[in-house]
Amino acid sequence: MRKCVSFLVLILGVLFLISCVGSLGAQEYFYGKFFASEEEILNSFRQAAIDWRQFQGTEITFIGNSEPNQESIAKLIPVFEKLTGIKVTHELVNEEQLRQKITVDLAAKSATYDVMLLDPGYMALYVKSDGLCNLEDFLNNSSLTDLEWYAWPDDFPEGFRQMGQVNGVQYGIPLHLSGTLFMYRKDLFQDKGLPGAPKTMDELWNYASKLNNPGEVYGIAMRGMAGSGLNVFIWSCFLKSFGGDWFDDKWNPLLDSPEAIKSVEFYANILRNFGPPGVSSWEWSKILSAMQTGKIAMTIDTPAFGISIENPEKSRTAGKWGYAPQPAGPAGITMDPYSWYVGINKNTSKKEAAWLFISWMTSKEVQKAIGGPTIYVSRISVNSDPRWREDFPWLGEWQEALMENVKYADPDCRPRIPEYPEIGNLVGVAIEEVISGQKEAENAMKEVNQEIRKIMEKAGYYK
Repeated sequence: MRKCVSFLVLILGVLFLISCVGSLGAQEYFYGKFFASEEEILNSFRQAAIDWRQFQGTEITFIGNSEPNQESIAKLIPVFEKLTGIKVTHELVNEEQLRQKITVDLAAKSATYDVMLLDPGYMALYVKSDGLCNLEDFLNNSSLTDLEWYAWPDDFPEGFRQMGQVNGVQYGIPLHLSGTLFMYRKDLFQDKGLPGAPKTMDELWNYASKLNNPGEVYGIAMRGMAGSGLNVFIWSCFLKSFGGDWFDDKWNPLLDSPEAIKSVEFYANILRNFGPPGVSSWEWSKILSAMQTGKIAMTIDTPAFGISIENPEKSRTAGKWGYAPQPAGPAGITMDPYSWYVGINKNTSKKEAAWLFISWMTSKEVQKAIGGPTIYVSRISVNSDPRWREDFPWLGEWQEALMENVKYADPDCRPRIPEYPEIGNLVGVAIEEVISGQKEAENAMKEVNQEIRKIMEKAGYYK
């Protein structure tokens, strides 16, 4: 199976390898505390106008990823079981195992897993194989969902809701809000007399030039290493911000357009001129390390970096970072959103009980309980919760910047089609070749555009 390396989970797998200690009753948790007690969670659910015990005695299985968001939810499963009488067996595995297990289960139609954690890059592939349930059937069933209590759809950002859709049908509920964010050294900006975060791509170039001090601090670093979830993940924001797109409305590839070529030229040139040596092979871990050691002044990358660059035990630059929405290109601001999604195996006979588990794990009160700078959540109302800021002075600015940037989330920043993993990896190679100087942007993008057309022809898009 081809790999589509997911930027966020790789980050979380390394940044947040922490163990869960204590108990819910003591409200102990990651970095010291829970934010809601068991009784507060149960009281919230009792306000919903549905019968939570209508499927008591049912047993369901959930497969997720072994990262803090799901580890925290797993810790709270006894609360769900107490509420519903439904027994939940959970299995948390690494990202690659997760994809393999889900793919095998859906292909065999064995329903080993009732509730599954889904990578949006693979969701269209799973839908094509008729493996996922239409969640609108459960959202619109008043015996299963109190929409006013659940606050769907308004409490989930539109771009993130849409990224859980295929052809307009909702197959996944977002478990957290992440994607891309602009991060910069406020102290270096002040030293150079820069007024604040750049608002445009022209300002980004200008600031990178002024901040660049080769051998000491480099003006900017972004992902150069090839991969559908590596350099393509960041560059796709530039593609859209420069007015480019992947396809037209008839699925003709457009990566040879002047706008697409310009976006690659800008991305490659700003890194070649003001980035560190060898940046064409940089992925997220090198960028994070350079941020912690004070080697770079700016980046656009995952907001998950915040907890590590602000940790004085790990970072020499703690307390020096600023956070802001991304700079606008000629076509405006574009954020490449990312989330893990929870969906239901279409082959299970326990769909309703599975839905109650999904609505529980994505509820306001559960997200409040696990929330904070280390645990991403998906609700607008919960992401801005001021209680999380008490122990993290930097968190207010981070939250505000993230929620502002979320307004520009484009669910089609990377195409939601079954062929994307293959296409994304091809484009990633082309971009890396331009950054490293092996090819000119125009030649690289014209060549990869032809390869994409062959993939789309083979897949039957032009019949």
